[in-house]
Amino acid sequence: MPRNDQDEARPVLLPVPAQRSLLRREHIIAPPLTQSAPSRTRDLVEPPAVHSRRRAPASHGRRARPGRASLIVDANQAWSETTALRCLPTLAELGVRLVEQPLPAWNLAGMARLRARSTVPLMADESVFSAHDLLELARARAADVVSLKLVKHGGLLATRNVAAVAEAAGIGLYGGCLLESSIGVAAQLQVFAGLHELAWGCEHFGPQVLVDDLVEEPLRFADFRIHLPAGPASA
Repeated sequence: MPRNDQDEARPVLLPVPAQRSLLRREHIIAPPLTQSAPSRTRDLVEPPAVHSRRRAPASHGRRARPGRASLIVDANQAWSETTALRCLPTLAELGVRLVEQPLPAWNLAGMARLRARSTVPLMADESVFSAHDLLELARARAADVVSLKLVKHGGLLATRNVAAVAEAAGIGLYGGCLLESSIGVAAQLQVFAGLHELAWGCEHFGPQVLVDDLVEEPLRFADFRIHLPAGPASA
């Protein structure tokens, strides 16, 4: 059966320049196949200024990206529970779709308390390295989504095991990355292609920020998708 380019493309996160000093990085993430708008993820080095007079109205941010992008904020474990409680309502007003790891990895109880009070779904990243970590996260009801990363979990099978526990617990899946080359991204795509649903999308911008790649035919990024090469896979 002939293949077409659409069949051999996968949604992907692409980097774009950060536009504010409080941002460490900002990326555009392509949506899962069931969505039409990419999303942005922001790594924060400080919480947003909740009471700043310079902050634009929340409705302005929503009007600026209808059908184009949604926002994902990554606090990278930087907030205390008090800071997160102050920031989450503001992020909800701004239309943020997902907040990643607002508290330190060990603080599952705090994550659970935040989740009970937040209207923005919370995603666990550093809290989950193994399937056992995911099981503890699920027992604590500490997150709505988990970020899957092949290197973090320790391989293809281990990543699939984490995903299986998450699926059984009703926790959503998001495809994360750790700046892998085309080889690592291809391996991750093999795992993600076998999942029942990657409802929260994925990010695979590693090859785009590397000075050079390790393969003769790097993965091609275009139109917010990874276009898979023809020929043998890295099975």
